Amino acid sequence: MMFPLRGVLCYNKIVSFTINYLNKISVHTTKALLELDHHHPVRTEHEVPQDLAPSVVIPQRHVPIITARKLAFSRVHVEARQAWVENMDRVEEEKIGMVDLHPDVFATMPRVDVLHENIVWQRNYKRISCATTKTRAEVRGGGRKPWPQKGTGRARHGSIRSPIWKGGGVAGGPRGPKSYFYMLPLTTRVLGLRVALSVKFAQNDLHIVDSLDIPTDDPQY
Repeated sequence: MMFPLRGVLCYNKIVSFTINYLNKISVHTTKALLELDHHHPVRTEHEVPQDLAPSVVIPQRHVPIITARKLAFSRVHVEARQAWVENMDRVEEEKIGMVDLHPDVFATMPRVDVLHENIVWQRNYKRISCATTKTRAEVRGGGRKPWPQKGTGRARHGSIRSPIWKGGGVAGGPRGPKSYFYMLPLTTRVLGLRVALSVKFAQNDLHIVDSLDIPTDDPQY
């Protein structure tokens, strides 16, 4: 989801003000009810002194914070894209904040031909074909002439391992191992990466996390 920066800041202020107001109302209501029931003062999380044991601590909710940063080499007439920052420290998905994305990387015009060139290159530049066949010199047998040159009425042959015979050698077959290595120009590879990231971002398939540390080895993570 894409938001302009001003709209997100305004939205963040409205949400922050609303939640703070609701928290104040809930704190005063809870304090009044508990004082009536238990006849002792109730302190919030920020009012508990360090030397006294806390009585009833009411947790404070945190609003998602926009992680704004100045983008390098950003164009004036193109707005920065924004994406949510997610967490990986728990199973439940949580929106931690928002981060600005450079428009030159995440707002590139889609190029299917460039993506296809990069995919074909990535499949082939590490490929090594081990397919091989035997020539007539490598096939076992066929050392003598099958029948005399003349007098039998049959076609003349010199070996039963000729490529035109069944079980003979292969003419023009693959002689592996063969490498299919080649390199695309650097500009084409970089453009393919930019197009892929832009398409992922436009389709809402781009996930940005705050940290790659996984707290446990539980399979559900």
